[in-house]
Amino acid sequence: MSADQREELVRTEPLLRRLASSGTELVMVMGPKDDDNDGAHWVGAVLSVTGRVKNVPTLEQAVNDGLFTSSSGRYLAAFDPRRASPERIAEARLRTREAVAIMEARARGEVAPKRRNSEIRLAPSEQAFERAKAFAKDTRLKFERVYASARRALEAGDTKTALAKCQAALQLLQQEALYGSRQDELIHALTEQIEHLSNSEHEHETS
Repeated sequence: MSADQREELVRTEPLLRRLASSGTELVMVMGPKDDDNDGAHWVGAVLSVTGRVKNVPTLEQAVNDGLFTSSSGRYLAAFDPRRASPERIAEARLRTREAVAIMEARARGEVAPKRRNSEIRLAPSEQAFERAKAFAKDTRLKFERVYASARRALEAGDTKTALAKCQAALQLLQQEALYGSRQDELIHALTEQIEHLSNSEHEHETS
């Protein structure tokens, strides 16, 4: 493990402790999909925080394989397959299998297989497509309401409620692609806000 990787893992440890303490076992790797960047094959893959989930690569394995570098821009977001759409789960499985295949090939000193550029696309019926559109619209409206509640709570100085609302908003974002190319950016910003609020709440409880 390089110095950059160790530094990034240390920086990420507080978030991982909170994920583990809250019962979050799975995380998805988010960030730029730059194929020239070492470790980019992990973007979109799902990792196990503790290593207790069978057939899922561990965070430690990914870090040792170059997941984090000082300039990668990659980060972790909680992943709940019970709340994710079938399309998102299928895409996560594909990206995870590809990442593991690349990791294992590199470990053997072989030429790593290429990631597939195109995402999984299911072919739903017209009715299913209309239902999916309606669901995404409802989820987006719900997200905006929940996040607005978080902002009001924060403005009122209610950190505990703001944290709970932000966590609920993040779960909604992880269910469905609601904001196109801005989705990863929003998840990243919300994850950082949750981390900040968690630190503030912890300091308040221990003071």
